[in-house]
Amino acid sequence: MPCGVKFESAAVSLLSVEILQTTLDESGDVLAPYLHERVANIVERLGDTKPQVREAASSLLVDLANVAHSSHEAVLERISNGFQHKQYLVRIGTMDVFVRLLDERREELEVQTNRLIPTLAKLMSDPNADVREAATNTLAHVMLVFGEEISKNLQHRRLIPENKMQLLMQRYESALRRSSCPSTAPRPTRPARRFEAHPSHRYGRNGTASGIAFRFLNFKLLPFWDQYAAAFERL
Repeated sequence: MPCGVKFESAAVSLLSVEILQTTLDESGDVLAPYLHERVANIVERLGDTKPQVREAASSLLVDLANVAHSSHEAVLERISNGFQHKQYLVRIGTMDVFVRLLDERREELEVQTNRLIPTLAKLMSDPNADVREAATNTLAHVMLVFGEEISKNLQHRRLIPENKMQLLMQRYESALRRSSCPSTAPRPTRPARRFEAHPSHRYGRNGTASGIAFRFLNFKLLPFWDQYAAAFERL
């Protein structure tokens, strides 16, 4: 096996996600239903060993929620298995995506958030310390968004041990002090995206990764989309 395979695999993973991102930016309204069917494969990239790949996958999932024929509810529903994924980085990445979706569409996600509270509470006792930390911060953020009714719900249902509940309340109060808005204030939202360039792209459409992806999408990818998708799923 060539010595460069590990590096090449990371590069291929990143380029694969960037191609999907470019696809979404250019034709998201057409391809959103197709990408919905492959959200599980994108969620797997949240556990990639390379931070750049994890961040690209996270941004892709959030942006998928903002195109026509998609929604924040649809994306959150499809990533929900990631909260209990065997890979701890996927569990953390899924919580990160959830928080980003929640910040954009608080009202749309209130029902789903309430259903997720027991899962997040359980993650506060996860075997992995980083997952426990992420779960604590995520629940504190949920409380910041929806108010102390969340903490009353947690206490009433006894979903969290007393010592962890104290930690959560400390984290919430700290977040509340840092916040310039009351917990009941509406969260900012952004309009559905259509064809604007993705803000996280570091490169223009000429040259490196994004430019290659753009030309590949327009001239090579679409006629062989199914074959490409199959290759992506094997990453």
